[in-house]
Amino acid sequence: MADQSVESCPIRTPEKSTKVESVSIPPGCPMHKPAEEKKTIPPGCPMHKSSELNETNMMPNLAQTKQPDQTVDLPTERVISSIPKSKESDAKWEYPSPQQFYNALRRKGWETPEEHIETM
Repeated sequence: MADQSVESCPIRTPEKSTKVESVSIPPGCPMHKPAEEKKTIPPGCPMHKSSELNETNMMPNLAQTKQPDQTVDLPTERVISSIPKSKESDAKWEYPSPQQFYNALRRKGWETPEEHIETM
């Protein structure tokens, strides 16, 4: 057998043109809209209320206020957990107060008897 040197790829592909042709972008393409265009937020959207996120835990600030139709006064004191926030810190997580918990349940549509909240 004769020794043959391989000078090209053994798989032949048709020659491709390197000429770049201009392509028109369809007007509905979301990837090519101007950066200045801002989305409008519907006024009833629950994710964009005026309250800001708490920077320490990236959670919304939980309301401690009593509901208008609430008849039982619930405690607003939070309890410190035994769970550490991180290995580098001695800080511990805090449980929501019974009032915060009740408000969250109401916000999510759960009708929970007020007198049962403290035992949860």
